[in-house]
Amino acid sequence: MGTILVADDEKTCRDSIQKVLEREGHKVQTAESVDGALEALRLNHFDLVVCDYRMPGKTGIDLLIELRGKRSSVPVLMISAYADAL
Repeated sequence: MGTILVADDEKTCRDSIQKVLEREGHKVQTAESVDGALEALRLNHFDLVVCDYRMPGKTGIDLLIELRGKRSSVPVLMISAYADAL
């Protein structure tokens, strides 16, 4: 199975997503901010990033822009608990 990074500032959401993905056999690492996610991505290889769109400071879009600027091709799944976020 894959290695997935879950970035979300809400601990409950992070933990829930991690639990579901691990139950399916994936290895999961979490980050509570965009900066934390970027650090994890610098140090490790991931097959997928699941990222909350709306986080304090930098948004999920900021993460995506930084990743693409570094020519990273890791797929990013953007999520949001807000209906009007996107």
